[in-house]
Amino acid sequence: MTPASWRIEPLRQMQAKKAGVPVAMVPPLMTQDDPQGKPSPIPPMESGHSSTVESDDSRSFPSLRKSWSGVPKRGHMPVPGDPPLHVTPGTPDIVASISQHSSTPTPPLFDRSPEMEAMILKLILLCLVSHATALINAGFGSKLSQFDDVFMSTSVLSQVSNVGSGIRCVLLCLQIKACVSVFHRQQQSLCQFHDVLFMSPEDGEQETDTKYYSLITDACPPGYVHNRHLNICYQLHLNKMKYSDGLADCTARGEHLVVIDSEDKQNHMVKQITSSSASQRFSYFIDGSDAQTEGQWIFHDGRPMTYFAWSPGFPENKTVNFDVLTASKIIPEYIYTWQDRSPIERKFYICQKDL
Repeated sequence: MTPASWRIEPLRQMQAKKAGVPVAMVPPLMTQDDPQGKPSPIPPMESGHSSTVESDDSRSFPSLRKSWSGVPKRGHMPVPGDPPLHVTPGTPDIVASISQHSSTPTPPLFDRSPEMEAMILKLILLCLVSHATALINAGFGSKLSQFDDVFMSTSVLSQVSNVGSGIRCVLLCLQIKACVSVFHRQQQSLCQFHDVLFMSPEDGEQETDTKYYSLITDACPPGYVHNRHLNICYQLHLNKMKYSDGLADCTARGEHLVVIDSEDKQNHMVKQITSSSASQRFSYFIDGSDAQTEGQWIFHDGRPMTYFAWSPGFPENKTVNFDVLTASKIIPEYIYTWQDRSPIERKFYICQKDL
């Protein structure tokens, strides 16, 4: 017996047994034109619809021949609109009967008991927590350990109570466009959201089990401030340099001095700089120059400037070397408004990364 017929033969005998035919009466598997009785593989079933289709066994076992009308193609799943499946009366039923349009309702896939629903809910929550942890590990939240057991009470956007983890606080911060950082005050079960990034732990208040996270999204690296509401990513550099050196440092990072082209950005910058004692000690170089033509201020990319936040009495429009911009803290009531200054002065600077 060939391998193909060896695999088919037990199936033929089982079908005969179901039909009530003695197994001994089942003739060997033969082709119609092989009088020697040598077994051969059964040819594959022809595809397509047929008014009369014979089973593979009917060639060698005529008594089990069946006539079906409207038999679909092999592999075709019955759908509404297909012709009904009929079996010729009086024919032994070898194959289990098929009801194409069963009225029996489909049983539910799982038990809908309260215990099962509670288990499913726990699995969903576990997946959410695992996904949140992956988000933070991937860079959506960076824990600033220097702020452990410290919290700040200034520049608070909002608060959410009954929150048990810092991960949850970071996820909630992600939903607030203006949120830049968040404290998780574990003793209070409280998330405290801020629109600035604090830089001086010594400015805060002591509270045990408090953690601080900065929000990191998209291409804005750790240590930078990402205000998603203004779509700006930047970093304050608290080391005094000449204008050319600060600009060179920004350029080496693939960045440029920060562009402030609206009142909203100016207000945000002032709020960020004044949020920490370490960052409000000196003035900052920002983007903007009239070195090419005195009095005509342009950004680093050649765009003309249309928004200005000048300090009283500025710009001075001196013709020698006073052709770069600073956000200055010299005048207290106009803190971090702009002045045209000399590039050889040493100041802090702010680099911006384009998103």
